[in-house]
Amino acid sequence: MIHVNSLNFDTWNYLDDSGNPLDGFKSVEITANGSEVCGYIFNDHNSKHHFAIEILEPRISPSNNFPQVTGMSVQIGSYLINGSRKIVIDGVCEIDEFLDEFTGVFKEILILIEDESVAPIQSVHDIMQAWVSFWSRPQTGLLNVEEQIGLIGELQVLKKLIPVNLTLALDCWNGPLGGKFDFTFTDWSFEVKATRSDRRVHIVNGIDQLEPNRNNKLAIISFQLQSTNEISGLNLSQEVRAIRSMIYRIDRTKFVEFASLISSAGYNLARDSEYENMNFEIINADFFEVNEEFPKLTSSMLNPPISPRVESVQYNIVLSHLAGTNLDHLVIGNYFY
Repeated sequence: MIHVNSLNFDTWNYLDDSGNPLDGFKSVEITANGSEVCGYIFNDHNSKHHFAIEILEPRISPSNNFPQVTGMSVQIGSYLINGSRKIVIDGVCEIDEFLDEFTGVFKEILILIEDESVAPIQSVHDIMQAWVSFWSRPQTGLLNVEEQIGLIGELQVLKKLIPVNLTLALDCWNGPLGGKFDFTFTDWSFEVKATRSDRRVHIVNGIDQLEPNRNNKLAIISFQLQSTNEISGLNLSQEVRAIRSMIYRIDRTKFVEFASLISSAGYNLARDSEYENMNFEIINADFFEVNEEFPKLTSSMLNPPISPRVESVQYNIVLSHLAGTNLDHLVIGNYFY
């Protein structure tokens, strides 16, 4: 018996693949939140890897036409598993090179079933559809620490916006799409900065990164974090799952849209578990309006103007001891509409 969080690429190497369709397959039981079995993994007589999720009242219908995902297939099947005949959702890894992704899909399906009490067939549909979006993009490696804390900062802001208006929150999140600012609303734009510096130093990339869009006001949301080994710390995997749960409870149809955005931000779903041991603690999270008093450098401030031969400008701003509004005290509706 293995807990779903312990399931990884290497687990498959320890399975007994001496079973066959007639006598049954020798599976390993997977548990999630409690001790109750929520799924099985096994290798068949052809050494193909399977995950199986039992369905107690199977209804064969068009809804069982699962999305097609590279490297794997899913169907309703009947197997003799550990001496008992079961009707299951049967996932098969068709290409060994995709075993890591295949394992990730199974884990996400079980977590959705257990955490949100979603029916197995529906859970498989939703998770696989999200992974279709993920696979449509070039595969990326693990985000470095600075990229992780930057994305954690953006997700903290997104968590504030989602309860107000989920659709608008996702529409306004431009960070993953390479927008000038991370969030752009009707009259305001938010740029999210995160640092581990004790002096709360943020890097500004570009002479006009802090120049608002026409007719918009601009604010910096500054996060100061530090690494921690405390169980109360947060990590990128945890934050992604928390937001997916929020979205699923409000409007399940937006689940795939978030998966697409988080993939565009460089978050590799197949590497999800690798972020779980990289924990951080938020020391400060404050809102600063970028007004005349805010420390910045823009082209409109330079006379004579900067030479066109200067291709790029990067500078640091120090926000230590600068008064801002704590993000928890910010009335988000004054800016997000």
